[in-house]
Amino acid sequence: MRNQTMPAAPRDAGAAGTGVPASRGGACAVLERPETGADPRPQGREENDRPRRVCFVCTGNTCRSPMAAAVANALAAAPAGLPEEARGAPVLEAFSAGLAAAEGEPIAPNAVLALEAAGVPAVPGRDYRRHTAHTLCVEEAERYDLLLAVSRRHALELLLRFPHLAGRIDTLGEDVSDPFGGSPEDYRRCLEQLARLVRARLFPEAGA
Repeated sequence: MRNQTMPAAPRDAGAAGTGVPASRGGACAVLERPETGADPRPQGREENDRPRRVCFVCTGNTCRSPMAAAVANALAAAPAGLPEEARGAPVLEAFSAGLAAAEGEPIAPNAVLALEAAGVPAVPGRDYRRHTAHTLCVEEAERYDLLLAVSRRHALELLLRFPHLAGRIDTLGEDVSDPFGGSPEDYRRCLEQLARLVRARLFPEAGA
């Protein structure tokens, strides 16, 4: 696995010696999506009557994690090999969060360009173009069935912050370098890696 280069300013200093910035936020804030006016984080449902909830976690929640969530939601909305009329409700809902997000910061423009160029559709209710960043807090983390970190460092920080959720924390299998501040080509390469890892981890039937 290649070493991850953590972004420079405006990120903060590392937390607990992991190299992952400490959270800049306090209590879990409620953010509203312009398209629905609803909290973008998962709300309680009957446990036997809801999709699996997966949250991708990176640093600032503007590049890697929202791109990964966009890919996962698109794949969940259009299962491989099934015609549109045979598709039911998605069996998975993907979300994203950061460990040191600037609350309310929009998704990186180059991330949107990369997703659109790759033909990743904006799923209704999960439109990545309207995504805004937030920092993961314990109340939100406890609502997820799986927390997927974009690197081993991020997974370690998740374990330090939420040790009682250790059984739900994992990585994507490879460290994904941060394209923050990079070129459109950097984002394209990052998205290609994320799409491959998301398919392999959550949608093996979709192929590589």
